[in-house]
Amino acid sequence: FAENGRVVLQPGGPDDHRVVALDARNGDLIWSAKGVERANYSSPVAAEIAGVRQVVVHHVTVTPPQRSGLTGFRLEDGAMLWSRTFEANASTETPLVLPGDRVLLATWNDAKLARLKREGEQVAVESLWAKPVLRSRISPPVYKDGHVYGFNGDDLVCVRVETGDVVWKERMYAGSLILVDDALVILSASAGVLRVVDATPNGFRERTQLEVLNRGAQTETPPSFAAGMIFVRNDEEIVAISVSPS
Repeated sequence: FAENGRVVLQPGGPDDHRVVALDARNGDLIWSAKGVERANYSSPVAAEIAGVRQVVVHHVTVTPPQRSGLTGFRLEDGAMLWSRTFEANASTETPLVLPGDRVLLATWNDAKLARLKREGEQVAVESLWAKPVLRSRISPPVYKDGHVYGFNGDDLVCVRVETGDVVWKERMYAGSLILVDDALVILSASAGVLRVVDATPNGFRERTQLEVLNRGAQTETPPSFAAGMIFVRNDEEIVAISVSPS
């Protein structure tokens, strides 16, 4: 991500260069940090947590069995603020920062919600719940109004953040999704189907469905949205879809 003239990356370099901040103008190194056992394939996230602007990264353990964890670095200078490795499971998921100083992390087998709390100069990490309601996929889940939407295997699910309970689920097979205003834009992993679904806890409501890509080709890239257009791609082609107000 880019913020305040800095580009923050998790390149996975050796020693003290596993997380770096570069000058956006010339690429010069501003700060670098180790602070994690091993860098992951996920992206760092900028967030205001416990009153501090920081970088949240997903790390994994070096020694087996592989486990996932979360680490926070101060955006200003890269100082490590907190770190927590969870008891089991791993993935390459990007963390999802939620209101209330909470962070959600999906692994290959479950989802974990943690809350951060400032205690003097320290930041404590409290585990709120860990449940097999979401599993890591191509794209991280999305958040809206107290609920998270994502995939649990072949099911699209709506999960209440406060409790980790599944509010509703709909079988549509694996895919990826983004949130655009009050709608979920969902792309199937191999069927070439694009769906627009209401982001609401009041049940599954599909607005439209459109075949946009060749069937069978794998889709590893989530949809993107810009200037009134939805962009999707698979291993063979890229397609732009114009969105008209209903």
